[in-house]
Amino acid sequence: MGIESSEAEKQHMNMRFNRLFPYLASINAHYRSLGIWFAIGLVITAGFLLLGNAPPIADEGFHVYQIQLFLNGNYSLSPAITVPPVYHAILAAVFKLIGIDAIIVARFISFLGSLGCIYAFNLLAKRISPEDSHLRTVQFIFLPIVFPFLFLIYTDIWALAALLLSIERAMAQRAWQSSLALALAVAMRPPNILWGLLIFAILIGLHRGPPHLDRNCISKHFRAAIPFTLLLGAFSIFLILNHGVSLGDREHQRLAFNISNVWFYLLVFCGLFWPNCLASSKILFARITQKPIPWTAGTSFVFGFYLLTYHISHQYNQPSLWFYLRNRLLYLTTNFSAIKAITFLPIGAGAIGFSLYSFKNQTLARILIPLTFLSILPFPVIEQRYYLVPITLFQLFRKSTLHEEINTVIFITVSAFLTIGISKQLFFL
Repeated sequence: MGIESSEAEKQHMNMRFNRLFPYLASINAHYRSLGIWFAIGLVITAGFLLLGNAPPIADEGFHVYQIQLFLNGNYSLSPAITVPPVYHAILAAVFKLIGIDAIIVARFISFLGSLGCIYAFNLLAKRISPEDSHLRTVQFIFLPIVFPFLFLIYTDIWALAALLLSIERAMAQRAWQSSLALALAVAMRPPNILWGLLIFAILIGLHRGPPHLDRNCISKHFRAAIPFTLLLGAFSIFLILNHGVSLGDREHQRLAFNISNVWFYLLVFCGLFWPNCLASSKILFARITQKPIPWTAGTSFVFGFYLLTYHISHQYNQPSLWFYLRNRLLYLTTNFSAIKAITFLPIGAGAIGFSLYSFKNQTLARILIPLTFLSILPFPVIEQRYYLVPITLFQLFRKSTLHEEINTVIFITVSAFLTIGISKQLFFL
């Protein structure tokens, strides 16, 4: 099955939309689309107004300090900044251009860049799932791990926008444009280099199955490889000169093999995509009943491995930093034996939902799944921001389920709760 959706899926999604919004069913599709985007715009604006003028939150202070250094003519790197200061240089340049220096302006500039991420996602959604691209985009905007960062001074959403644009250009068979967008994504967050493998695979058509290796095909692949080879070479030089990926805070950001990040990723995944996990678990359960002994033995082994490897190991994840919700959740799920054992259930459901039956394109899934785990294993800190790329890509390439509307309402509600709590300095993600 290809990336493109079938006609039956399109009809099903139209029927679902009409059931959910019967008063909109008779409205011209163009005006309906404008109405949806207008409503989304109002909600996003409300989110910005909540967070726009708040004091610096969490790591925002480090980014603000780096921007201020540039504004003062000091082009040294702050020791707390772990990524190249491309994002910070852009904001400082805009500040100098407009002659205004205020945190609300910085957040507004960052917010405008975040709108580019929404646009890039929607472009991809129209390519992959045109029948429900609006719904998928709304769900992406209100993903609880995405929505608050649309308004904050963080590099993640801008880097994600460049990465999504790179994937979209790869699908359009524009190798140089795709590699330039990927270069920007890597410049803002170097670990994004790993996703170049997925982008190159899409560019040469591996998501459609093994390519035909005739002379024309080989020549095409060679031409497509040139810009990515140059990018990989430039990144290799960066690694050598920088002696690693992280620029600052190296003592706490050394690469590791952190299996706890995988367990936490699956827990977050289950919370976000429970409809897919539920649907996949039903299919798997039917297969388990046919061969219960091997499945029971395998599950018991994984459960034992989970109990041994799911723990807090980094000081940034310690419960003393109670302000971060992730640390609260980590403390509860790793320090109490009963809760830790029960937590294996949603983690297992997350593994089933992410790895089995949930992708529209199984060939693409065989590329995306290992890259996801490779992308989060090296991080020593357990943090949901490291999951933004794989979760966004899953949102793009997953199958639709029977509970999309319910999950959309949940996303909106949780995002509103988080945004209000963050704006009042009660907690952070």
